[in-house]
Amino acid sequence: MINTLIATDQSMLGQGWADYLLSRPELAIQPIVCTMAEVVRTATEERPSYILLDMLSLSVEGLQTIASLRHAAKKARFILLLSGYESPQYVRRLMDSSIVGLLSRQSSVQELLDCMAKAAIGGVHISQDLNEKAFMERQPEEAPSLGIYALSKRELQIANFIVTGMTTRQIAVVIGLSTKTVEVHRHHILRKLKLTKSVSLVNLLTGRHLPVGQEIT
Repeated sequence: MINTLIATDQSMLGQGWADYLLSRPELAIQPIVCTMAEVVRTATEERPSYILLDMLSLSVEGLQTIASLRHAAKKARFILLLSGYESPQYVRRLMDSSIVGLLSRQSSVQELLDCMAKAAIGGVHISQDLNEKAFMERQPEEAPSLGIYALSKRELQIANFIVTGMTTRQIAVVIGLSTKTVEVHRHHILRKLKLTKSVSLVNLLTGRHLPVGQEIT
């Protein structure tokens, strides 16, 4: 069984997701529901494979709680459930915290299952509304003249996967395109942003700097 910890102070939300997962025995998922006050202790005891965190319950303490949980459940994959009203800056900070998924309040339980399936093969899933928020709502003073607005929704999706460190082959598997098609999209992304290397894209969109010589292929 795949232990999946659902941490939320919204009892109806947590139980609803848990009931759905239990109704699909073929998935072999064992949901465990707890409150935010119990999440670190429960993660330590249960050692879940996945932790679904309701970030609305955490408010500004989200990043600190994630850090504590990483120590308590070192092998767990983190999926964060956001309200959809967070700032673009906060969404990008969460993307950069080595999570495997960001879901919004509009996401279905099926999207959670899709997210878990992608994580199992090394992928990352970001719900479309949060992906658009992260890359399309940068304030002018934060990133002037990025040219992000020139990218299509598909290009924004692929740019997000590139930023998380996924290879062309991994991206192709996750979104169901051929490797060649993903390569074409990557070329268009770099051309539109007037860049020559994927590492420049990562630095541009996140402000991070990879070690010298570390290129994403």
